[in-house]
Amino acid sequence: MSFARQIDEQRYREQTERQASTPGVTGPSFRCIACGHKSAMKGCKRTAVGAICEKCRIAREARKAQKAMKEAA
Repeated sequence: MSFARQIDEQRYREQTERQASTPGVTGPSFRCIACGHKSAMKGCKRTAVGAICEKCRIAREARKAQKAMKEAA
């Protein structure tokens, strides 16, 4: 990479040093609408009103399964 002026290179190096100390800041994350915790997008489920985390999704599916079993009996 070449720069027109020396100061441009120096500013670039300073900026990349600052960004290196916070590598995961721009990782995709969301706030769960069910429990309110902030977590990564891994395992989340999108709903009409937002997104829910994996733990809340599993609990939700378990409640649905119990309800279906009660109705079937």
